[in-house]
Amino acid sequence: MKNLVIDLEMILFLVGILLVPARADSEEREKIAQQIDTRLKGYSNKDRLPPPYISLTLRITAPDLIKKVENIYFSALDYRFLSLRSLHHAEDFLNEGDISKANKYIEKADRYYKLAIAIWKDSLAVLDSTYSAAEWIVVYKASRTALGFTTVGLGVAAAAFDTAILYTDYLLDKSMMPLEEARKNLIAKAISNALLRFTGISEVVGDMVKHGWGSSRVYPVLQKIMGSSEFKDAVLKEFMRLGGDVGDYAARKMIEEVLESIVKGSIEEKPGEEISVEGGLVTALVMDKSGSMSGKKIEEAKEAAYIYINTSEEQKDMVSIAAFSSNAESITEPIAISEGRELLKKDILSLSAGGSTNVGSGLTVALAHLSSCDRKDRKAFLMSDGRHNAGTYKPEVSEYQKRGWPIWTMAFGRDADQEMLKWIADQTGGMFLQTDLSNIGSGYHKVNVQAHNGSVYRSYNDFIQSGQELTYNIPVQPDMKKVGFFTNWQGSTMNTTLISPSRTVINRSNIDRWGRFVGGKTHSLYEINNPQCGPWEVLITGQGLPPKGEQINFHSYCYSNVFSNALGFQPQYSLNEKVQMGVKLAEVINGRLSPLKGIQVMAEVKKPSMSLQKVALDINRGFDAKTISQIFREVSSRTRKITLFDDGLHQDVKSGDGIYANTYAGATINGPYLVNIDCQGNTSQGIPINRTLQESFQVGPIEQNSFTISDFLGLINQQGIGRQIPIQQPRRTKEQQTQKIVESLLNQFLKKKR
Repeated sequence: MKNLVIDLEMILFLVGILLVPARADSEEREKIAQQIDTRLKGYSNKDRLPPPYISLTLRITAPDLIKKVENIYFSALDYRFLSLRSLHHAEDFLNEGDISKANKYIEKADRYYKLAIAIWKDSLAVLDSTYSAAEWIVVYKASRTALGFTTVGLGVAAAAFDTAILYTDYLLDKSMMPLEEARKNLIAKAISNALLRFTGISEVVGDMVKHGWGSSRVYPVLQKIMGSSEFKDAVLKEFMRLGGDVGDYAARKMIEEVLESIVKGSIEEKPGEEISVEGGLVTALVMDKSGSMSGKKIEEAKEAAYIYINTSEEQKDMVSIAAFSSNAESITEPIAISEGRELLKKDILSLSAGGSTNVGSGLTVALAHLSSCDRKDRKAFLMSDGRHNAGTYKPEVSEYQKRGWPIWTMAFGRDADQEMLKWIADQTGGMFLQTDLSNIGSGYHKVNVQAHNGSVYRSYNDFIQSGQELTYNIPVQPDMKKVGFFTNWQGSTMNTTLISPSRTVINRSNIDRWGRFVGGKTHSLYEINNPQCGPWEVLITGQGLPPKGEQINFHSYCYSNVFSNALGFQPQYSLNEKVQMGVKLAEVINGRLSPLKGIQVMAEVKKPSMSLQKVALDINRGFDAKTISQIFREVSSRTRKITLFDDGLHQDVKSGDGIYANTYAGATINGPYLVNIDCQGNTSQGIPINRTLQESFQVGPIEQNSFTISDFLGLINQQGIGRQIPIQQPRRTKEQQTQKIVESLLNQFLKKKR
């Protein structure tokens, strides 16, 4: 009995040891949950940040001042949104058991809310004339001036001197000293933090600025610093305070060495566009969630953004999400793909539509996202389906220009403001695409490829019905280090199979030997490392298709030292509508894009055959030699050749920028058109370029096509459909060979129709 009592005591003791940590952990989680809940209730209380009262008289007599007040107030609301979003992230991490990250996001939320309160007070101060309308610009933008210089000019991690902390310090300083003194202290602190990170490696800093920012922006600022002993002394004082035991002479020499090296290095500016992704790319997805996006549009847009996240591979990459309507909201702050893929997907699916279209507000939140990251390469990707009708956007675009961060734009649907979106892309060095409901997912993936210096060199919008097999022959050249095959559809089930030049069959079961596979409910991707050169074959079949069939979008892409991407094509055109076509050509040198000049670019447009459509539609119609000859003559000879120019006169943006363009005016028949863009020339190193891009575009409804692009390609290549028609027909005359090919092709059509 005594032993039994001892055993029970021991068991109770051990249970107590095990339960105490669990209880402690549970108590800590409960405490954090209460903190989050309290903050959510407080920070979401609109009464704490009421809009400034503005009388009708003041609105009439001082409209410019009122606009400034409202801009400041909306900025305060943006910071409150960031605060609330951080608390939601804290909740998610707490639910996953990550207490450390939950606390980190609570701290972020507190900082953002302090900023919201401070900026809100600024708006009231401007309204009651505590300081002049001009001074608010200093109050609101002074920190961005400093941070813009240091984060972009020196490539510094904004995390090293948190934006919110610097700005809070500035607000405190300006309450105790003259405005200019507070501003000088702010910039001194920011630059000093930057200099500390680059002490002893001034050459690297100079090279970074020379290639990353450019003399047009860096040189004047640095000249001003170097010429002002007062400002230099302020930087020195802050530098020594942060550096601790660094002596006066040593500190001064370090500062002078770094600054002089940057100034010297900034004078020589190389041409080209800095887009190296070796250190990882930061992309801010800026999504339109205005009222016009309601229904099917917002669902397709979310699925497309989901595809972007799901197919991203680079582990060093970071992605953020900003959404805008009347105002913008930070949906997800920048997070590494390697750890945040599921969170990003979840946040995308939470979006809903409503409100006006304020493009500038979305770009502002995205700018804050990009500024908070330490990657050299930063881009925004803006998608909109409508027209900007609230706030501004040109000043925001100007901020991206100053930093050298491109904005890639996508017009979603025919009602989107193509002119505005194309202008934004052109001004910042981005690219412009147009999509609709049926191919927006494909568009998002193209952006992902191109943003990583990849080239989409085959692209088809096709249509598939039950029992059909689409076949595409894709050439792989020796300079292609990696190739990919992407398929996007509308909701059925699609199966893709690859056949290499050596006739090896590659599918989902064995892709791991050659590369990677990514799949989803509306997309699949095969990526091959070090691919075998020669013709690859892609076979696509569908299951569970609607009775009328379904649109399918396919493109192949590659990574090489030649950047070549088609521009300007829309998903669908009307009869006789002009087709703007172009291509962007550049060489990739040490991670930089340098425009290719003096390249001969020729586009060849092939029309659909009316005779072939008639035969394909009428399964009971017979055909004779005359019909066969007519079909072949139409397909092989009805071709228009157009030279593309890079002279600034053919809607190719500007001369010498590597964009070659022209207009095609022969869209006189409904159906699928095929475009070959042949690019011949040499790189700056004298290496020959021989690249052919192939695109399709549609005139009229795609579901009314009587034959597929796969069929059209087979006829053009004189190979029939799939692998059932021999590529070579020996011992026949040319006329006999042609007749045999076309007969076989038509027989296949008749089989499909039956």
